[in-house]
Amino acid sequence: MNTIAFIGAGHITEIILNNLARNNYFARCGDALVSDPSKARCRELSEKFGIAIAADNRAAFIESTFIFICVPPPAVTRVVADLAGCDPSGKTVVTIAAGVPISALEKIHPNLAVIRTLPNPPSQVGYGILPVACNRNVDDKTRGVVMDILRNLGECVEMDEDGINAVTSLSSPAPVFAFLDAMVEAGVLCGLPRAKAARVAEQTVMGCLKIRENRPEATFADLIAEASTPGETSVESLYALERHAFRAAIKEAYLAAANKARATSEFYR
Repeated sequence: MNTIAFIGAGHITEIILNNLARNNYFARCGDALVSDPSKARCRELSEKFGIAIAADNRAAFIESTFIFICVPPPAVTRVVADLAGCDPSGKTVVTIAAGVPISALEKIHPNLAVIRTLPNPPSQVGYGILPVACNRNVDDKTRGVVMDILRNLGECVEMDEDGINAVTSLSSPAPVFAFLDAMVEAGVLCGLPRAKAARVAEQTVMGCLKIRENRPEATFADLIAEASTPGETSVESLYALERHAFRAAIKEAYLAAANKARATSEFYR
């Protein structure tokens, strides 16, 4: 039985628990417990998911095999101090604190197995993308168990730590929602009622993703070319985007976010 502890009882912990419960994970693989300064919040999660409440962070670590650190980045230092010197034997810490590097968690003990990941918001409905990086103390068996847990949230992609900063940027739904919102506004500008413009925008994006899913060998450039009849409306819209440096703006946006993530990681080293 693989007992999972959650240090931090906030939104991300509830998302993980919701997905694990939906997929019947605990019945198959073990139970869970939670630790948080807010005992009321711990009781709320305990009543909702039937999990235990740890006396404190140190107890959560000692009593569990896999310890998920689900706290805001500024709280990681306090958690590390709580756990400092704990026996790392048979333990694996999974950090979900955005921007906090593996080295910050290794201060608990140099022999501690640490895995860093960061689910993006679509993880709450099981369609997330999760970058995963492991330190030298993580063996293949442990990696497999943790990946099995994380796959309840979406697709996992293993990479080095700096890659996580890039994925943190690229996997944000905010720019995607901003593009969809602009599509809706464009539909209204063209004369459509807002509700119908929203539905057209949603279905268009979902349809494009379905085409890509059914034709994985095609590049996005291939699909753009196929959708662009010479001299017609799609070509005109692409030309307008190019006049306003659309591609450059997209690249600048994601690069800025990745650099912000890298700067945060450096702060916590």
